[in-house]
Amino acid sequence: MSLLLKAIDACRLIVGVACGVLSVRLAGWRNPPELQQTLVSTGALLMIAFCLLEFANLALHRSRSEYLRARKLRLGISVAALVTGVYLLSQSHNAFAAVDGWTSAALAFVCVLGLSKFERLTGRGWLSRQHPGLIGIAAFAVAIVVGAFLLKTPNASRTGDPIAWDDAFFTSASAVCVTGLITLDTEGDFSLFGQTVILFLIQAGGLGIMTWAYLVAVAWGERMSLRDRVVLKDLLTQRSIINFKSRVATIVAIMLVVELCGFGLLYYAWENLDDEPTNRSFAAAFHSISAYCNSGFSIFSGNLEDPRAQAAQGVTTIVAILVVLGGLGVPVWDDLIRRSRTWIHNRLRNEAEETERYFLSLHTKVALATTALLLVGGTLALYFADFITFDEAPESWALAAFDSVTARTAGF
Repeated sequence: MSLLLKAIDACRLIVGVACGVLSVRLAGWRNPPELQQTLVSTGALLMIAFCLLEFANLALHRSRSEYLRARKLRLGISVAALVTGVYLLSQSHNAFAAVDGWTSAALAFVCVLGLSKFERLTGRGWLSRQHPGLIGIAAFAVAIVVGAFLLKTPNASRTGDPIAWDDAFFTSASAVCVTGLITLDTEGDFSLFGQTVILFLIQAGGLGIMTWAYLVAVAWGERMSLRDRVVLKDLLTQRSIINFKSRVATIVAIMLVVELCGFGLLYYAWENLDDEPTNRSFAAAFHSISAYCNSGFSIFSGNLEDPRAQAAQGVTTIVAILVVLGGLGVPVWDDLIRRSRTWIHNRLRNEAEETERYFLSLHTKVALATTALLLVGGTLALYFADFITFDEAPESWALAAFDSVTARTAGF
């Protein structure tokens, strides 16, 4: 039985790799209509096969009820893959241009889930036996290489001609490491697909590659050993592994809430983009994520000095707030939230003395004090240094404050 389960895992790994190859081919190249239709149909069959392999794993499990309880999300994703595959096959005689993007994204997701079986096939705990520092470096290196390959594809370029390898690697490394340095114009040289790749690289680097790996493992129903949790704790600089799953959930929740709020505010502010070729929704999402992750990337050729960005009021203020929130780091916000909960709990109980105590960590205190000092000091220094060129209108202080925020970490 164990041999058969390993064979199923191997098949899922192979199907996942095949889905990844098809996803890149669909998204990265302009294929003839006949080949495009064949690729989409093949991808649909692979998604159906992946789902059937998952159901076979369920059928062979010793305790099906336990398997269902532990892997509800996993089975739900498999059913979604099955429905998607059947739908794509039913549209085999129609034009595929409208579904190519969704097909590529679905195949990429199945690829990630299939690759999650790699460690299980190579021996459970193989990855966790490696040094945490080495795992982190390797994860970033893999993300940079994959990102460079995707940016090298013809569809990533606005002209349809692949960019140079050194530009692809530099852009990928800059996005993953959230530095904001560029050798090519993000708007003029990259297509919507190329900009989307850059956006995902920024998000991956901002949250952390290993955090994403943990989320995939949990979503796919894999259980992490104690050693695995210790490794991830060291990589995420957490103080303990107690309630570790809820801590990671808090990290993701804070990220999503802040980025969604930033998206909504920027979308509302950029009403002028409705008449521009630049997609308003994509521009808001890109700059919200870029600002929160402190990457400094922009899809405007002139960055935030571009007339399209400056035409809307409040954009620099929204971006500056996102930069500060992201620059503090999720561990700081997690610390502040836990301290606030304790304070509110004690106030609601109307007790003179606090029965529960939660003290801010040294890291949080230093981060808050240093951030306040740099922002206030930088604003004053920039304002008075350019006092001759600035007028005394409120915009002068706002510009000095924005420059102080972005110079500290973001690079807009």
